[in-house]
Amino acid sequence: MATALLQPTETETPSADATSNGDFEALPKKRRIARTYFLIMALISLAAIITTAVLAVMNPTATVTPDPATNGAVMVTFQVLSYFTVLSNILVMTIGFMLFRNPNRTGRLFRIVHFDALIMITVTGLVFALVLAPLTHPVGLNILANAGLHYIAPPMFVLGWALFGPRPTFSLKLLGQSLIIPSVWVVYTLIHGAIISWYPYPFLNVTTLGYGTVAINLVVITFGALAIGAFYLGIGSLVARVKARRTTDQTAARELVTAS
Repeated sequence: MATALLQPTETETPSADATSNGDFEALPKKRRIARTYFLIMALISLAAIITTAVLAVMNPTATVTPDPATNGAVMVTFQVLSYFTVLSNILVMTIGFMLFRNPNRTGRLFRIVHFDALIMITVTGLVFALVLAPLTHPVGLNILANAGLHYIAPPMFVLGWALFGPRPTFSLKLLGQSLIIPSVWVVYTLIHGAIISWYPYPFLNVTTLGYGTVAINLVVITFGALAIGAFYLGIGSLVARVKARRTTDQTAARELVTAS
């Protein structure tokens, strides 16, 4: 089912968000550049995730796990994967590899996951830069891993969206669907945190802040994410209108030449 949704069907009418990544088949050079770009992006996120997990297992701290002295490698790895940053980079990596295989990839499920990844990795970069960076002091190889997760992956994914697409047009439905994966993560994080008394981020720490303050923090971040998503969709709509106008002008010009 999921595989079918990730591929375009014969009866599906191409829409602006399905075709806004350009005709790579007609532009082989652009296709090669796009595939190389997405592969590099995916490999950077993959390397950063693996490095982060390995370093955490080798030297577990209270930042990663509630009981560094007794928690084993499996527990520590599971904790690392519980971070929103890591989840966002997993999506970036997955989307990167998929677009490396086929830069023209489309489909309903793919568009939702791609747009989720776009918003999530943007939130990851902004929240880290504005809130978490002053609290984080990586050393050694963690400096490189941190750079990959927070400083390279976010702008690289956004730049890939801007240069190669896909750029969906404005849709309230898609905007709402962009909250599906983050909402599942929030529910998991709060339940997981309540069980083991550990939260991946200080602004989600119910133990120290209480549910009221955490709820306010989540509402602020949610509205921020929706604003970011609306901005991206607005840009996608603008690009689609410009392309449509250009196509209309070119068609009119060809008809005029033919008529003369």
